[in-house]
Amino acid sequence: MKMNDFFDEAFENDEELSREYELLETKYNLIEALIKFRKENRISQKEFAEKIGVKQQAVSRFEKGEIDPRLSFIEKILIGMNTKIIFESRDYINSKKVIKFTKKRAIEFSDNNFYINDVKLYG
Repeated sequence: MKMNDFFDEAFENDEELSREYELLETKYNLIEALIKFRKENRISQKEFAEKIGVKQQAVSRFEKGEIDPRLSFIEKILIGMNTKIIFESRDYINSKKVIKFTKKRAIEFSDNNFYINDVKLYG
């Protein structure tokens, strides 16, 4: 069995595992996007922190995945990355179940576009 098949089967059979993975994926995709942005723009954590009005340690801890940031911190990061939020509806035609989320949702990153479930963020 291939690794992807293993995970697909595990997520299909365990709704809680699937939900938790999606929640973690959100956080780490945003972290990945921030690190990529800083590297592409040759900005240190300290410079980025000064730009958005937080301490360097906050950026460092976020990039290490050590903190679960508030929405206001995420907003500062997105503004610092010069990213605009646009709301879009998702296609749920094939969805028959409603899953209640108690934490943040998934962020996808591709081709300098960010997607947070129903929200599309442009880079």
